This record gives sequence, structure tokens and C-alpha cells, in this order.
Amino acid sequence: MNFINKGIEFIVFFVIIYILYYFTTVKKYKKNNKFIPSEVGLIVAKHNIDIKKIDLYKMLKTVSLVTSLILSFSIVLTSIFIKNVVLSLLYALVLSLVLAMIIYNFIGIYYKKRESKK
Repeated sequence: MNFINKGIEFIVFFVIIYILYYFTTVKKYKKNNKFIPSEVGLIVAKHNIDIKKIDLYKMLKTVSLVTSLILSFSIVLTSIFIKNVVLSLLYALVLSLVLAMIIYNFIGIYYKKRESKK
């Protein structure tokens, strides 16, 4: 029963974070094509990706989905194991940063390969 509750909690957090991220970044990009979120900017800069050769809108949607998954996973995982709120937030922050660095690196590698194919 606890597993089901945590699954529902994960889905609720994911949907809330994704909706917030979508309206604050993806919609802003659609209105102003010169706006690039910091996560996408870091991936592009680290992997030296030419944004003219890739579909930046698809990359932005991918990053928003992955960011929502990372944050939701970190929040739910730390709430399972740690009952102290302050420690839970601290561990969630560290876990989110580590997961973001790893997964954003994979996203950068993927889009670098897509750039070279075009």
C-alpha cells in the first residue's frame, strides 16, 4: 500500500513540476525564440552543439521532461528514506544535481550525434 501511495505521489509531483516548467520555459521560448533556458544553454555550451542544426524546441521539451522526472524522483526517494524535512531537502538537492549532471550529459551526447548526422 505504501508503494502505491509513493507512486501516486511521484505522478502528482511529476505533473505539477512539468506543468510549471512547461509554462515558465517552453511557452516563453515559443513566444520569444531568442530565449534559451539555462539547462539547455549549459548542454549546448558543454557539448559545443550548433543550435541551428538541431531542433531546439524538441531539445527544450526533452530537457523539461527529464528535469521533471529528476526532481520528482529525488523528492519521492528522499521522502521514503529520510523523515527529517531539512535533511530530506538537502539530500534531494544533492541527488537532483548529481542526476541532472549525468542525464544532461547523455542528452548532450545524443543531440551532438544528431547534429553530426544533419
